[in-house]
Formats: sequence, C-alpha cells, structure tokens
Amino acid sequence: MRRRTFVWLSMAGLLAGGLPIAGYFRNKQVKNQLAHPLLLSGIFDEATLRQIGETYRGQNPGEQTEEVLEQKITEQFADTPFEGVHLGQIESLINSAIKADFAENRTVLVNGWVLSQTEARQCALFSMTQQN
Repeated sequence: MRRRTFVWLSMAGLLAGGLPIAGYFRNKQVKNQLAHPLLLSGIFDEATLRQIGETYRGQNPGEQTEEVLEQKITEQFADTPFEGVHLGQIESLINSAIKADFAENRTVLVNGWVLSQTEARQCALFSMTQQN
C-alpha cells in the first residue's frame, strides 16, 4: 500500500469514528443548555432550582422523564434544527419561548413563584440532571 493511500484511509477512519463522538458531545451540550434555567439561576441557587423542579414534576405527573421535558421545552421552536444552531442561539430560542409563555398566559405557580411553563420545565429537567 502506498503511503498516500495509507494516510488517506487512516484519516478517513479517524473522521468516521470521530463523528458519532462529536455528535454525542454536541447532543449533550444541547441537553445541558435545555436543563439550565439561565434567567432563574440569577435569582435562585441550585438547591432552590432543584426544589422548584421537583415540585413542578409533582404537580405534573405526565412530565416525569427527561425526554418528555426536553420535547415540551423545545416544542415551541421544533422547526429549528439543533444540528446547525450555536449554543447561544439555543439560549435565545429558550428566552423567546419564555417571553411567549408570559404573553400567552402559559404560566404556573410553583412554590409561590409565577413562572413561565418553559422555566418550570427547565427547572424540572435541571432537578433530574443535576443531582446532588
């Protein structure tokens, strides 16, 4: 085998093997972004965010899995493909969903706080993914 062919095949093999790993980390970054209630984290500490999430899950028995919560959080911008979106854009999409929730009166009362549905779901997801 010629050296050029060997190098080309080696590079192709590394690239093919690395793509699933890159996709895994990208997907994990998106999930982390969805599970991080950025606006509320400026007000509450992590323990309070977890408590809000646990209370919300207790009030909504149909939203008990990470998959369901992720789907509910992203349903307002479901037509946006996450593969080509920067993480900052995901944050912007979430903020837009929160504003839309308040504008359309999609709010919930959790532990005495009026939250958008998206914020409450983010806290619920946070409570599942950020265990003590």
